[in-house]
Amino acid sequence: MAQPVYDDVNTKPVPPGSAVEQLLNAYDDNYETFITHLDSHPIWMKVTAFIPTFLMHAFMAFMMVWRVYSGTARYSFIPAYFGELVMTKTAMRDPWYKLIIHAGIDYIVFNFFPGRVKWFLTGHFWLRLRYGFKGKEVVFRKPTGWRRALINGLPPDQRMREFFGSIYRAIDPSLLAQNVGFNTRSDFWVLEYAAVCGAYDAANRGEIDIENWKLKVWIKENGRWCVWEAWRAQDTNVSTRTFQIFKEKLEAMGRHDVIEKLPQFVQQHLAGPDGVARISSIEQIELMKQFFAQEGIDMQSLYTEANRELVNRDASGANVAQPRETPPPVQPLQPTQLPVPPIQSVQPPTPVQPVPTPPPEVQA
Repeated sequence: MAQPVYDDVNTKPVPPGSAVEQLLNAYDDNYETFITHLDSHPIWMKVTAFIPTFLMHAFMAFMMVWRVYSGTARYSFIPAYFGELVMTKTAMRDPWYKLIIHAGIDYIVFNFFPGRVKWFLTGHFWLRLRYGFKGKEVVFRKPTGWRRALINGLPPDQRMREFFGSIYRAIDPSLLAQNVGFNTRSDFWVLEYAAVCGAYDAANRGEIDIENWKLKVWIKENGRWCVWEAWRAQDTNVSTRTFQIFKEKLEAMGRHDVIEKLPQFVQQHLAGPDGVARISSIEQIELMKQFFAQEGIDMQSLYTEANRELVNRDASGANVAQPRETPPPVQPLQPTQLPVPPIQSVQPPTPVQPVPTPPPEVQA
């Protein structure tokens, strides 16, 4: 039986030869990573987000047609085809500075607009034309662009930290809650529309249920796909129950003093007087790790054990003991599976902010 490639209870291998693996391979153009989630925002919000980008690309298409039409009175296209650009008699009557202005406009229009219009027509527009707007939509994001290229040039350890840091920001609950799928681009994570069409086609054929694409991170290592179920880490019920087991383990260790200190630490270092977050979720994790380290506790290992125990209890049908007192609400977990204290909202961090230690190395 295949084992998870990461030491994380919420990370699983994708079954070899499955429809999911075939779909991921079909749309993986050396990205080797996808982030998927389901967009359940109201349809009117999705239409509102679509209209401005449609109008912008329609304007680009109009500009290209207009410049071609007006250019026939300014340039001789037949000589240009053979490598020479010759002004027509009409254009030669214009002042020289007008010719320079027109040439600059044409350069911008035909150098930048065609690629963007093609990307829109074959991507977002084609998706809407085929499937319209749905109450629950699949969103695929892939890592690409010049910012991804910059990270690839970093030393291995720093590259991993930056890459996983970008994943944490891309799955930030506030980002996904406040934006429809089209507006969830983050860092170098851009939308992949072809894979969405493939997911809808597979759903229509009854091969892959739409729910399979709820918030997850898909990573390909050594030709093998694995999936981290990020939705579990951001499920309030799961995180609260895991936190209760975490407290039980601290009590079993006789560390009641740490449990008593935690609320005060949260109030002083993570949240303001109004309970609103003052720092990013990534910085919260780092501060919590430091807090427990000062108490001589490996928080990551202990919380991973608590998370595994919760999964085992759910699998066996055992009930988790109800807390004697209501535990403080916790911020949705990040991939390191660490407990994050009560925070109402967290803003996505800037790229220069510190990022937590990434998951363990992939096994061979």
